[in-house]
Amino acid sequence: MPVQVTGLISDSSYTSVYSAIRASLPQFSRLPVKRFLRLANRYSKHLVGYPFLQISVTRQVGSNHLPVLFLQGEKDTFLSEKEINTLMEATAGPKQKVLFPSMGHLQAVKDAPEYWPTVLQFIENSKQNTDIV
Repeated sequence: MPVQVTGLISDSSYTSVYSAIRASLPQFSRLPVKRFLRLANRYSKHLVGYPFLQISVTRQVGSNHLPVLFLQGEKDTFLSEKEINTLMEATAGPKQKVLFPSMGHLQAVKDAPEYWPTVLQFIENSKQNTDIV
């Protein structure tokens, strides 16, 4: 990670591609979830050289020691708050979770007046806690 990176901001996070698809596919399709995931996993392995079951955000943040700001709308039906909670447990760095009432998936970025002040304050705080100017 470049030394200029002093913190991470994560909006509507998921723990893995697999969990995101498993949770959201039934909302958008009548495809059988398990069969779809098996085929998609095989296709991923063929296309990029590894199955998407190996893609784990949780594993990646496990080695993180930077501050992380987790953001999510309370009414997000696409990704569960459980995903953020799992990532918060996994990261070794300081962490903060902000839930935006009455906001759906990625809705807070444009509709919640407190979104950008929260993000900017986090950036300012993370810059002050390092030697980076």
